[in-house]
Amino acid sequence: MKKVIILIMLLITLGGCKKNTNELIMVTEAGFAPYEYYDGGEIVGVDVDIAKDLGKTLVVKDIAFDSIINEVKAGKADFGAAGISYSENRAKNVDFSINYSVSKQVVIVSNNSNINNV
Repeated sequence: MKKVIILIMLLITLGGCKKNTNELIMVTEAGFAPYEYYDGGEIVGVDVDIAKDLGKTLVVKDIAFDSIINEVKAGKADFGAAGISYSENRAKNVDFSINYSVSKQVVIVSNNSNINNV
């Protein structure tokens, strides 16, 4: 977890996309609990907690998932967090932190379904 925080701080320092150097802008799609979600009208979650530990004033913006990389690339946000999977195509446009969470996607079907194993 400390490596993630250090990497984010390094990216912010080198990126310098903010006019207000004490402000950190995070873009996310806030529908991915427990990482980012709404609680009482406020966006909270694991990624928000990590960002708050960076010692800056955090501004979290809820945007469409497909817009996150473009917002970071355009300098409108310091970083994006929303369960964004690494891909070579995405890595051509933005830098990625080290993985701090790994998940698998599965499909659940009844025992007597006609779906073949893939």
